[in-house]
Formats: sequence, C-alpha cells, structure tokens
Amino acid sequence: MAAKHRVLVAVIYVSLLQSPTAVCAHRSSASATAGNPRGIHLVPQIGHSNGVRAVAFSPDGRRILSGSADKTVKLWDVATGLELATFSGHKDVVVSVVFSPDGRHALSGSADKTLKFWDLASGRELKTLVGHTSMVASVAFSPDGKSALSGSFDETLKLWDLTSGKELRTFVGHTEGITSVAFSPDGRLALSSSQSGNVKLWDLMTGSERQTFADLSGWGSSVAFSLDGRYVLSGDGQIAVAGHQKNPLILCDLATGKMIRSFTGHSDQVWSVAFSHDGRFALSGSSDKSVKLWNIATGKLIRTFKGLSNTPFSVSFSPDGRSASSGNGDGSLTLWDVATGRLLRTFKGYSQPSFSVAFAFSPEGRYLVSLGADETLRLWNVASGGGVPALGVRHRAEKFAVFPDG
Repeated sequence: MAAKHRVLVAVIYVSLLQSPTAVCAHRSSASATAGNPRGIHLVPQIGHSNGVRAVAFSPDGRRILSGSADKTVKLWDVATGLELATFSGHKDVVVSVVFSPDGRHALSGSADKTLKFWDLASGRELKTLVGHTSMVASVAFSPDGKSALSGSFDETLKLWDLTSGKELRTFVGHTEGITSVAFSPDGRLALSSSQSGNVKLWDLMTGSERQTFADLSGWGSSVAFSLDGRYVLSGDGQIAVAGHQKNPLILCDLATGKMIRSFTGHSDQVWSVAFSHDGRFALSGSSDKSVKLWNIATGKLIRTFKGLSNTPFSVSFSPDGRSASSGNGDGSLTLWDVATGRLLRTFKGYSQPSFSVAFAFSPEGRYLVSLGADETLRLWNVASGGGVPALGVRHRAEKFAVFPDG
C-alpha cells in the first residue's frame, strides 16, 4: 500500500475524534413525486475551485464548514444549501477546520504552517497563529472555546491562547507527523495521534506526557476520549479499544496502558472501530467483509451485520445508537438496525470503487456526509436515502469528523 494511503486512512479514522462540506436538503410539498415521495431537494454546491480537504458540522447541525485546496474556508447553510461566506487568507491548502463549541467561531489549519481563528458572523480573521514549521494537519477548540490545540507534520503539538494569539506550550515526543488532536471534555488533557500509529496522552497544565499507546491507531483504527474525559474511546469510563493489525480488536486500560483482552471473531484485519454513545457497545469493520457488534462489559460478540460484498473501511453508530453504518470499498454506505441486525438501507452514489468511503452522521442523525474515490462529498438523507454530490470538484477530500456536542 502506498505511503500516502496509509496517511489518508489514519487521518480519516483517527480524525473522527474531532468533528463535513455539503449540499443540503429542503422539503417542498409541491415537489413530491412517486420517486421522491418526501419532496426532498438536494442542492449541489460548486463553490470551491479545487479539492475539499476538510469539513465540519456546526454543534447544532445547521451549518457546515469546508476547507479546500483552493486555500479558502467556506460556510454553508444546511437547510437551503446556500453558501453563506468565504474566508480567505491562507496561502496554501486548508486541511483542517472546526467550529467553536458555541458555533460562533472557527479554526482552520493549513499547509502554509499556520492556523487561523475566524469570527463567523463578521467573516473577520481574528488571529493568525504562527509557530509550526510544517503543515498544520489538525486543530481543536478547548471545551470553553478559549484555547486551541494544533497538531503538525513538524511532529509537535501546540497549545494556544486565542485571546492573545500567543503560544502557551509546545509538546514534543512524536517521531512522525501528527494527524489528529483532541481535548478531553474537562480541558485538562490532550490526545494526539501520529502517522506512526502512536497515540499520546498529555497533561496540558504541566506539559508532561502521561502515556503512550504504541501502535494503537495504525492505519485503520479509531481512538477517542471517554465521555468523562478519563479514558480513551470508552463511554463507561473504564477501558479503551482500538483496531489493530496483529490483534484484530484489543481492549486497553488507560491508566496502565496494558491490554485487558483481545476480541476474537474477525478473520482478517480490522480497519475501524467505534463506540456507542453510552459506551456499552462497540462496532468493528474488517477486511473479512463483516461489521460486528460487541458487548464491552463482557467482551462477547452480539451479532454480525450481514449484506456486505466489500471491506467496510469505516464504521459508526448513529447519535441515538439505534443504527450502525459502514463505508465500504465498493463505494457504498450501509445502514443497519442495531437491535435486530436488519439491513435498513444501502446508499449507492459513488460509481468508482474506493479504498474507503469515509462518512459521519450529522449531530441530530438526520444526514450522513460521505466522501469517496471520485473526490466528491455527498449529503444523504437517512430516512429517504436521497443524495447528490455536495461539491462538484474532482480532487481528493481528505478529512472530516462530527462534533455531536461541539
């Protein structure tokens, strides 16, 4: 596998720690037809002149940010599909975007080695944060919106004060480019993941490295904080889980860094994992062309979701935990009922087979946003299955994630 593909998968899956560009839908009673009984109109947007590299839903799900190889950031209205604003100022590709927790501001990271702090209402650039010596691949707001984290291909993680624009601290320890960063919910810790597959936990107050989880993330896995901010990828606050090439699914204790158990059931490499929002269950997608549902407390396999003819490279629960979805190598998205295992819907719109169709649910669960090998983003209505390309560009889209809680 080419090196660039390894980086791409790590970025896509690990970046699901954080928070898509899109078309969007509105309903018109006059437009309902036999083939479209709900009257859903999906409006294509072609506002960017080059490839979309990063996208993010707002905390309330009403707006979308997109970052592009055309060096701009755009703001979109989900209900109408209209482009609301364009933010210019970066001198190279924009590779990371995120809304502030209150939805009033945004951060963008760029290959120009800077991150920018924007006021969304006025369109003003409030701060340009300078200090990295390579591409800023990932950016994140603190829970109170007053600080920012940035991860760079210069192998460092930086903490910034957004009021003054000053760099507060630099964290050194990774030996390859950092692809993803995140704050803990209490804002006291940070998590970073690198191209090498190492995941590090940092104390933001002291600057010390608390823990390194070596080779947990690899190419195709998923890591995240628990809801209480004390653990990694654990909603119940006791354990961490990550997909791994040698041990298909492993459980780790964050305090010790030791493996608790290995889940068995897949017969080939696991590419992605996801926790339910209550932390009770986990999904895993594997090259054995299956998606499996696991009980975290017991480690037992609950069921295998059927209906796939290709590798599910990405998996996710819906925000309410009732549905499970996968992005598949044949360019499709598949949706199942978690309680019964019943196949609910298959979304087909990408004609080109893909190493991965990456996707994310909108915060309220009404839409799925996906990107595929034809280098377009699509917005799908979960209830109706309708969807069209979000941006009519033909360049690779590389990163997106959703912040259900901002």
